[in-house]
Amino acid sequence: ALQKNSISNSESVEFSINQKPGGPTFAGFMVQARAGNSPTPIGTFQPKGDNARTVTCSAENDTGSHNSPDSKTSTTLIWTPPTNFKGSVTFYATVAETKLKFWTRQKAATLTVK
Repeated sequence: ALQKNSISNSESVEFSINQKPGGPTFAGFMVQARAGNSPTPIGTFQPKGDNARTVTCSAENDTGSHNSPDSKTSTTLIWTPPTNFKGSVTFYATVAETKLKFWTRQKAATLTVK
């Protein structure tokens, strides 16, 4: 979930993954922001709290991930768009309940950067 649906390109936004009410906790996750149909992540993530970290896929800190397989009920990262970027961004998440039970490339949220 996103804190806002629209930001200016000089702002950042919080992205959260939360346990569904009454649902199972999750052990792992990975999240990327992508523009249009591009497979390349854009922007940078910064962990908020102690159960997340960033990793580098195409560029430094362009992917958010878990830092341990411990059960989680929520996690939050702060995403910042690239300098001078304007347009629509889709956040895709992979979430793992267990090592063998996971959901990949789930469209999690869409954001407009003005």
